[in-house]
Amino acid sequence: DFILRFAVSGDMKFENYKTSAQFWSGAISLDTHYGWELSFKEMLFGRAGFDRGNFTTGGGVDIKNIAVDFAYLNNSDLDETFRISASYRW
Repeated sequence: DFILRFAVSGDMKFENYKTSAQFWSGAISLDTHYGWELSFKEMLFGRAGFDRGNFTTGGGVDIKNIAVDFAYLNNSDLDETFRISASYRW
């Protein structure tokens, strides 16, 4: 009934971000994102990870066609950020 997932992604840009990115060389920059998700019966979700080196956590509920997700991001650019989203699938 429990499923643990791990995901990794990266954003590569050619916009001369330099020190505002995690890694850069010339005009090329790279920011990384990775984390874990633990789901229970594909209805309840707990999440934790790192976005550009900043810790993130969150969770969600998915019942029938309705999903509600929330997230917390400790971001040096925006201080502490909370995000809530809701979606409906047709």
